[in-house]
Amino acid sequence: FILAWIQKQGGFHNAIKVLTQSGMGSEVQSWVSNGNNQPVDSSKVSALFSDADIEQVANQANTSKDDVYSTIATILPQVVDSITANGQVQGNGSTNQIQQVMTMLGGLKF
Repeated sequence: FILAWIQKQGGFHNAIKVLTQSGMGSEVQSWVSNGNNQPVDSSKVSALFSDADIEQVANQANTSKDDVYSTIATILPQVVDSITANGQVQGNGSTNQIQQVMTMLGGLKF
């Protein structure tokens, strides 16, 4: 689901812009730079996705929409941090690279 959202934004670089423009600038900066990642509030994450999409994922995962938002809020910083090690995009932020990061994070289906 996160991978599909990144692709829908036009790729990793554009997804970073969307996140920054969605009121998560300081959080995104912490994920990209070296150091600790700031957490992101689920309410900020909820603005990125349609309610219908989240409901569909929740139904497929047999969980609540709040759990989906919470999981995305947990995973998204890790994905960005992993792809931007040392403050720079490692590789090209390709679909395969993002899939590898998602697998590394435990193969979560969101």
